[in-house]
Amino acid sequence: MQQGELAQLRAAEAVDAAPVLQGDAALAGFYLNEVCLRLSPRMAPQPELHLAYAKARERLRAREPLAWTLRRFERDLLEALGYGVDFANAGDGSAIDPAARYRIDPEQGPRRVLGERSGERRETATGRALLALADDVQPDAADLASLRQPMRAVLMHHLGGRGLKSWEMLGELGRLAKPR
Repeated sequence: MQQGELAQLRAAEAVDAAPVLQGDAALAGFYLNEVCLRLSPRMAPQPELHLAYAKARERLRAREPLAWTLRRFERDLLEALGYGVDFANAGDGSAIDPAARYRIDPEQGPRRVLGERSGERRETATGRALLALADDVQPDAADLASLRQPMRAVLMHHLGGRGLKSWEMLGELGRLAKPR
């Protein structure tokens, strides 16, 4: 029941038991929760989003590769919310070239990068990585790593430029873990 801005939950039923996660998987779970809360519209049923969330939680519980679990979830989250990206085709309609590098435009999809300046490489994904994501086949480690920053940029766009606390926390934990 909702009165004004304040809603009251009167009954709830658990679909499943939350997995017990530790270490990096627990941090990933925090990220999943935060990105879902920030991007999903309030009071709107989102069955596709709930399915993507449940699959990601199960993959975390099963200790599947963390980076691949997160990239798949991000892809599925964007699709469920109506922001899906065609990872098999560039924004201009051409097929993705596995040997090329791409920026992911949040509105237009992958855009081929013809020349990169120093330091921009981490902002682009390999064509191999995009095609693997489209086919739901885990790419090799280097290609998988190339997806992280471009996917983060797409999410940042849909978050209205405001980052996630989980990103800040992971960055701080990374700084603390480095030997001085």
